[in-house]
Amino acid sequence: MFSVSPKDKGAEKVKLDAPTQEETNLGSDFKTMGYSDLKRIEANSDNSDEAREKVIKWARGVLQEKIKHENSGIPINKLSDPDSKTREYVAQIADEIVQSCKQKIANQELPLVGDQFILELKQILLDYQFGLGPIQPYLRQPGVEDVAINSVRDEKGDIRLNMIIMSRTGKTIVPCPVQRVDELLDLIRRSLAREGKVLNASNPIVNGRLLDGSRINALMQPLVDPSISVTIRVQTRAAFSFDALVQNRSLSPAAASFLWLSVRALLPMVIAGGTGAGKTNLLNVLLTGIAPTERIVIIEDTRELNIDHNDVVYLTTVSQNRDAQSVVYGQRDLVAQAMRMAPTRIVLGEVRDQAAWQAIVATNTGHQGTLLTIHAEDADSIINRLVNLAREAPETAQLPDHTLRYNIASGFKLFIHLQSYRLPNGERIRYVNNIFESPGIMRDNQTVLNPLFEYDLNARELKWTNIMPHSRLFEQFEQSGISRDLVVKALRGEVQLWRP
Repeated sequence: MFSVSPKDKGAEKVKLDAPTQEETNLGSDFKTMGYSDLKRIEANSDNSDEAREKVIKWARGVLQEKIKHENSGIPINKLSDPDSKTREYVAQIADEIVQSCKQKIANQELPLVGDQFILELKQILLDYQFGLGPIQPYLRQPGVEDVAINSVRDEKGDIRLNMIIMSRTGKTIVPCPVQRVDELLDLIRRSLAREGKVLNASNPIVNGRLLDGSRINALMQPLVDPSISVTIRVQTRAAFSFDALVQNRSLSPAAASFLWLSVRALLPMVIAGGTGAGKTNLLNVLLTGIAPTERIVIIEDTRELNIDHNDVVYLTTVSQNRDAQSVVYGQRDLVAQAMRMAPTRIVLGEVRDQAAWQAIVATNTGHQGTLLTIHAEDADSIINRLVNLAREAPETAQLPDHTLRYNIASGFKLFIHLQSYRLPNGERIRYVNNIFESPGIMRDNQTVLNPLFEYDLNARELKWTNIMPHSRLFEQFEQSGISRDLVVKALRGEVQLWRP
C-alpha cells in the first residue's frame, strides 16, 4: 500500500510499504523514470536537493536573460510556439550554460552537484522552457497514457501534491516532482499562455494543449479542495497508422482495408466509445487514408488531430476562459463556417453539444466525408447519444424523433464503436468492437444498422460477419471509382490496401 511519511521540512516523501502482488505488477518501471526525480526525493539529503535547486534557479535565470537579449535573434512568438530552428537555438544556449555551470562549480561560485545532474541539466532547462519542467520526463516515458496530479492535505494541515501515472500496464503513485502549488500553477500558466488561456480564481477551469501535443485539464480553488487538480492525456509517441492498429490487434487486416476504402469513398462516419477507448487515435489513423487532392477542415475544442496534408485548416473553439471580453465560438459556429470554406471533408473532434445537429445537416446537404467522434459507452447507445446531442439545437425542438433519427441514418454511412478493458495482469486493451453500416432506412421508427464487423473477445479479433453491405453503400463506393469486387475482397481480408 502507499502511505505518507512526513518530513521535518520541505516536500513530503512517499514511502512504499510492502507491496501487494497487484501493486508489484503495476508500473514498476516508473521508480527509475524522469531525470533523477524519485531517486532524489527518496535517497538524497535536503542539502543535495537544495544544491540542485540553486543550480537550476541560476541556470534558468541565465537562460531567460540570454534569450530575451535584443541580439538573441529569437522573436517572442517563436518562444511560445517554437519551430525547430528556435528549439535548436535555445538548445545551443543551454549547452553554453552547462559549460558555464561546470566552471562556476569549479570556482566554488555554485554548490557542488553530481556529474549525472550536470549531464541532465541541459534537458532540465529545455523542459522548463518548452514544457512542464520536472513533470515533463514522465510524459516522455514510453507507455504512459495519463498523468494526474492531486492535492491532498496531510495530518499537519499542509498541502501535498501526489502524481498518479497511468499506463497500459496499470498505474502507480509517486510524489509530484513539483511540491509547491504556486510553482505548479506557474508551469501550467506559462504552458497555456500561447493559447491565450488563463487559470485563476475567476477562471478556475482550463483545457488546453501542451507543446508536445498532450492534452491538459486543470482545476483550482474554489472548485478544488484543498487546492488544485491536473490531468494530462499524454500524446502517444507511436505513429498513427493502420499497421500499428493491426499489429496490436485493435483492428483486423480486413477491417483496416475496408475502413481505408471507406475513407477514400468519402463515407461519413461516426466513431464512438467510452473515455480512453482510443477514439482520437482511430480518427488520426483514418485521416492517413485521405487522398492528397482533398481540402480538409478540422474542428476541435483542444488541438489533438494531425494530418500530413497540403490543404488542411485547423479550427479550435474559443471559450470565455481567455478573458471576460472574449467572444465565444463553439463547435456549432465553426461547423457553420467550415461549410462555407469549400471543404471536401469536415472533421470534428469529440462532439459534446448541439454541434451534432450541424454535422447531421452537413452530411445531408452534400458535405460527404464528415468524420466525428462522440462519447458512447456501448454500441446500442450511439444513435441515442447523437439524438440527445442534436436535441440541444433550437431547430430540433419541434422535429419529430423519427425524423431526427432518419436524418442521422441517411447522413452517416458507418458507425464504429470502440471498447477497452484491462486484462488480469493489468494490461489495458483497446479495440474496435463493432463496425455498422447505415443503409438509410427506418424500421418501427428506429434506425436500421447492419453489423459488418464484430469483435470476438475469445479470439481477440475483429471479424467480418459475412453480411454484405447494402446496395446503397456499394453505389457510393462505385461513385468514387471503387469497384464492388474490391470492397468484397477487402471484407474477406484478401487485400491489404492501407499499405503503400
